[in-house]
Amino acid sequence: MRCHRRAGPYALLAALVMAAVGACGGAGAPPVEALVVTDARIVLPPPGAGSAAGYMRMRNDGDAALTLDGLASDAHGRVEVHEMKHEGGMMRMREIPALGIAPGETVSLEPHGTHLMLMAPQRDLAAGEAVTLTIGYRIDGERYQRVLEIPAEAR
Repeated sequence: MRCHRRAGPYALLAALVMAAVGACGGAGAPPVEALVVTDARIVLPPPGAGSAAGYMRMRNDGDAALTLDGLASDAHGRVEVHEMKHEGGMMRMREIPALGIAPGETVSLEPHGTHLMLMAPQRDLAAGEAVTLTIGYRIDGERYQRVLEIPAEAR
């Protein structure tokens, strides 16, 4: 009998811990798949050029703002978000270290605007091959990631 009385508090503690772990979203998955990516494509550079470009539409389906803050590719040493702007009569390109997307907002990465630069190629790619792209982002200080297989196409 004495064992059964002691098991009660431990069983309650175990149930509370399991409930708390479940409420935290488990192993890094957002409660809702907040970042939705569509129309993704990688455009290969012309022969002899080193950087490829990435285009897509990204929508925040979550209830809180998210910030893209880390990108990686299995085929490139560096991936950055860049933006092109007219400044002083010239077109200039600069890196955007962190890209914010408000709840319900869609951001288009497209030619001559905000886009991905995939630099330092690690292997040769041919049209039709898939590039694995990992998109790291934060929501309310928690870190998440999406891993995508994106087709490469010739320019």
